[in-house]
Amino acid sequence: MSEELFYHYSTMTGAKAILFLSGKLHPNLAVNGPAVHGDGVYLTTLDPKLNWDGITRRQDQNMESYFEILLPSKTVKRAKERRNIQVHTGVLHLASYKWSLRAWNGDLLATQYFMVSSDGEAATRHGYTMGRYTLCSNI
Repeated sequence: MSEELFYHYSTMTGAKAILFLSGKLHPNLAVNGPAVHGDGVYLTTLDPKLNWDGITRRQDQNMESYFEILLPSKTVKRAKERRNIQVHTGVLHLASYKWSLRAWNGDLLATQYFMVSSDGEAATRHGYTMGRYTLCSNI
C-alpha cells in the first residue's frame, strides 16, 4: 500500500482542540459553505513553505500550525484544481495514522509518540518502563 505525507493547516486554537478534545479532524461540509471540492478534510502534499507560490503569508490567514499525516494514497481523492488539494472523505482519526503537529516555522509541537525518561532515581528503580511509546485510543 502506497503512503504519502499530507498536510492540514490549522490555527493553534484549532490544533489544540483537535488534539485535546477529540483526536479527530472533522470534515468541512458543503452545507456550511467552505467545502468547494465536496465534504471532507482538506489536505495537500506540498510542503507548507512551498504551497503559496512565493506569496508571503499574513498572520490573519489562519495558518499558525500544520499537521503532517502519513496516509495511504487511496484514502484521499485528488481535487481537479491546480493548487494541489486532496480531500479525505469523513472524519480523519489521528490515532489511526502516524502524525505530527508543527508550528508554521517547522518546530515540532506534538506527535503520536511520547518518551518516558528520567535522569534521577526513577531511571534506576523503573528503567524497564522508560522508552518510546505510541499513543492509542483503545486499550
